[in-house]
Amino acid sequence: MRFNLLFYALGVTVRLVHIGLGEFERRALMLLQYEFPLDSLDPFEHVAVKLGVDTDHLLSALQRLAEQGILKRVGFYVNPRSRRKSVALVAFRGGNVDKAASLCASDDEVTHCYERDGGEWRVWVVRRARSIDELLSWAASFARNIGADGFEVLVARRVHRLSVKYDLYRGVSRAGPYTRVVLNPPSPEELGLPSELPALVRSLPLSRRPYASIAERLGLREEDVLQGVKLLLERGVLGDPGAVLDGHRIGFRYNAMVVAWPRTSTERLCEEIVDNIPEATHIVERLPYPSDTKAYWAPTCYAMVHGVSRDVIEPVIRRVEQLDSVDRVEVLYSVRDLKPGAER
Repeated sequence: MRFNLLFYALGVTVRLVHIGLGEFERRALMLLQYEFPLDSLDPFEHVAVKLGVDTDHLLSALQRLAEQGILKRVGFYVNPRSRRKSVALVAFRGGNVDKAASLCASDDEVTHCYERDGGEWRVWVVRRARSIDELLSWAASFARNIGADGFEVLVARRVHRLSVKYDLYRGVSRAGPYTRVVLNPPSPEELGLPSELPALVRSLPLSRRPYASIAERLGLREEDVLQGVKLLLERGVLGDPGAVLDGHRIGFRYNAMVVAWPRTSTERLCEEIVDNIPEATHIVERLPYPSDTKAYWAPTCYAMVHGVSRDVIEPVIRRVEQLDSVDRVEVLYSVRDLKPGAER
């Protein structure tokens, strides 16, 4: 199988991990994660040919995986900054975790909410808002409501990588080919495209010619939709194309937030992680807000690694620690996902 051959060629030890998928499903999801065709009006047919099966056979298998909750969607990441929204990671010191889970569950702007084994820093939330000041106000209110002793708002100075994909043979995350996130992308309207196009391609229909129904809704040709998608991807409105999986349902139940302090430049450190750690799904250079805040957690580089066990994650962390630009590293494993099933 080509994925195994690739890793052997790279000198990487491949260990087939048990993730509850048959070989056909594993191959199909690997192709849809890492080789999603961007030049085809019928991407599923393109993948089916590579698998040596009929397109309907592939679509039936994908529908079953979707019904099982393993396949969340096939489509594109939509950069919230193209909708002029601000996003920040907020760390809370202390507080009632169950109360935090309840608040996160009822907040549509919360995309991630985790309890982590970070000592007094237990609750970590990623939230969107119309401005950073609005996020700061929200964080203060959230801290009061959960009884936290304090909080830190950590904004992204630069997102060096965002690509949440899972290597179904090694049992560890591995980013795809489209990983960069533009900090200030244009809006679709500024590119001469319909404002609703990004949302419509976030989750493509599991059908032949999936762009057809989108084109009909927008009053465009299929070819125009596909070209628009490619332009949005090029300009950073869209990103990370392909299959999006529920890692927990196939055994990727461990995730580690690796926080690295730089010897000199945080930007250089993040770039070194980009160049050497393909298993990192998020690599973000973060700064405290307000900028004059004396923060424990910033300025630092944050990297996320997912795996079927700590045994596959720990060697990745050791490689981060050995990078030339790293001064020190702290690792916070997730204890509980406080908002499972959130739209991401």
